[in-house]
Order: sequence, then C-alpha cells, then structure tokens
Amino acid sequence: MAKTSETATGFHGEKLYQRRARLVLPILVRQAKAGTPIFYEDLADEVSMPNPRNLNYPLGCIGDALNDLSDEWEDEIPHIQALVKNQHTNLPGPGFDGFLEQKGEKWSNAKERRAIIESYWAKIAAYPYWDDVLEALKLAPTATDLAPVIANAGRGGGGEGPDHLALKNYVCANPQLVGLKLGDPAGEPEYRLPSGDCVDVVFAQKRRIHAVEVKPAGWCQTILRAACSNASNIVP
Repeated sequence: MAKTSETATGFHGEKLYQRRARLVLPILVRQAKAGTPIFYEDLADEVSMPNPRNLNYPLGCIGDALNDLSDEWEDEIPHIQALVKNQHTNLPGPGFDGFLEQKGEKWSNAKERRAIIESYWAKIAAYPYWDDVLEALKLAPTATDLAPVIANAGRGGGGEGPDHLALKNYVCANPQLVGLKLGDPAGEPEYRLPSGDCVDVVFAQKRRIHAVEVKPAGWCQTILRAACSNASNIVP
C-alpha cells in the first residue's frame, strides 16, 4: 500500500481531502505556536470530520504542500502534521513515517522513533515563519488568543549558576562558536517558547532559526574561565 506522503498530493484543488487540508493547516499553526500537539479525535471534531481516520489524506496533502513551498523558498519547513497524535501511543500515526524518511531519519525501534518525533515537535514549535507559510498558501490564521499561553510560559523557571549564565552570554556574542559566521547578529539568551520550554540561545536569521543548548561542563568550563573571566563585558 502506498504511503500517505506519496499519494495525497495537491493543495488548492476541490477534492474533499484538499478542502479539509486547508481547514486543518491553520489549526496546526495555532498548535505550533502554543507548542502543543493535538489528538486526531480533537482535530477531527474541530473541522467537523466524523471519522478521525480520514485525516491521513488531509495531513498528507499538507505535507506535500510544505515540500513544494520548501523547494520554492529553498529552505526547510518542518512538517507540522507531526503535531497530530494518537491517544493510545501519544505519537503521530505511521502515515507520518514517510515524511520522516524523506528527511533522512532512521530508527530501529519504537523508542528511537519516539525520540525523533519529540525532537521534531520542538523544531516545529521553534520555527518562526508559520504565518508566512499561511500567507504563501493563501490561508488566514485561526482566530485564537494565545496570550494566556504565552503569559503562563513566562512564569516560573529555576535558577542557574553564574558560570552557566556567563557561558550562554558568551555564546550569544560569538555565533561562530556554533557554526555561524563571524559577525552574524548576536543571539538571544533564554528564548522562551509558548509551550513553556526555554532554549538557552537562539540565533534568528531571515528564514532559519538556530537553537543552541549550552552545557557548561568539562572543556566548556575551561573556555569560560579563559575567555569569560569578566562576565560584565559579555554582550548578550
């Protein structure tokens, strides 16, 4: 049987799955901004679909549209349909595997697949151009107030040692340490996602975002002492 990623093509046609895809994508963008996956059943209810199993073709259609837009922009767009998950496994169904394989992902067991997908969810939440995607596909955002979600994300959070904070600030001021170009704009520390998660350092570029987790251990501590002895001079 052909995989969904290979059979559900097109986006702006008038087939039922194409019309449903255009209803579903703005909802998934809303979920991406909130950093929250959605169950198949809940998504089906929201777009008045009686059988959640029929979401496979609208979601495959969305994946195809994102592939086309990625080619047009010459930049990767995460496959947002990964946010739709099964209530029993708490993961996307096997129809999404074709899109993971297109990205070169491989796994040998369920645990590895879960780790790949959880990492992919974070990538979707961090992607900053979902509104641009909707505009390019001639879709309007779903009218949802995310302010309470974002406000809650800003609360709480634990402390950290001065070494860790100084090292994060040093990385912000030196993008070349993480493979970017010397002279690129400085990063933003403590970048908070609507999900409540916090990324240590984020470098935002035109159509790409680079997220960096900083772990001050071992040789990192040596660099910190040598290069960051005066943390007050570090530009965040």
